[in-house]
Amino acid sequence: MTGLGGDGIDVPALRIETLHALACGTVSVTAVLAVGLWTADQDWTVSIGPMFLSLAAALCAACVIAALSRLPWMLVMRRRGRGVHLAHALAPILLVVLIPVGVASGGPVRDRWETTGCWAVFTLCVHLAVALAARRRLPGLARVSAVFAVAAMFVAVVGIERASQLRWRVDDFRVLGVPLVVPEIPGFELTDAYPGQPGHPDLFLELSDRPARPYGRTVTVLVQRTAGAGYPTSGRVSCRGRADDRLVSSDGGLVYCLAEKGFQMHIRPDPQMPSLAPLAPQVTLRRVEAQQLAELPGTDWQHSVGWTTD
Repeated sequence: MTGLGGDGIDVPALRIETLHALACGTVSVTAVLAVGLWTADQDWTVSIGPMFLSLAAALCAACVIAALSRLPWMLVMRRRGRGVHLAHALAPILLVVLIPVGVASGGPVRDRWETTGCWAVFTLCVHLAVALAARRRLPGLARVSAVFAVAAMFVAVVGIERASQLRWRVDDFRVLGVPLVVPEIPGFELTDAYPGQPGHPDLFLELSDRPARPYGRTVTVLVQRTAGAGYPTSGRVSCRGRADDRLVSSDGGLVYCLAEKGFQMHIRPDPQMPSLAPLAPQVTLRRVEAQQLAELPGTDWQHSVGWTTD
């Protein structure tokens, strides 16, 4: 026998629906965690892999929820769920649209654990909101409030991501694993900094004319490990056994072996500058903090495609 609360709410049924929502949410959260941790460091604009994986995970979650919800719901409640189980099954399809939009709105820098964790919590809240919004015996205000609460949480998660952009970018440079070294070149100033692509822990820098001009000269810098490194303008060099910053090549661009063993810096001029060799005696190298690089523009790592080595 079911009991009614003071507002005419079927309390036992509401509890069961809440547990049902948590069970369905767990399925969706599992899918979000799997996809998020796998694709957080990937760029969706250059490959359909992340999108395909997201769609596949959403469809799998929807099928599992539909299969596991209908029979238990009918057995426990002794009646059909009036479409509630269907709404939970459609939630992953909605989330596969909402979450990428939210991640893109949050900014280009992501932390795979924090970003995924935030959207996993959001996913669980969506299922709880579905359970409340689908309860016809609940007051209309409560049902509408559940929908607005999800919208507010969506905005909050996007806001958290935007507020974390600088902190995550600092972390990207700190864990890069290469020396944070900037060349001081007369007439140029550091304008952009890029942490390497996933799987390529390199530091990319860009220096521009000082003062900056719309079509002024630029110099690109690459800091990377020595092993297996080559550069189109300077050939291959060896930094083995060196323990100081030392210029080893000035054939058009400049190549330095760094004091940190196993690392080198390549400096390449743009086509408007035939050679950097005349400036080589005036170039100095300085170490900087991750915070200094993170405060510069340069979150679009696709800009660095032209700087990769052979």
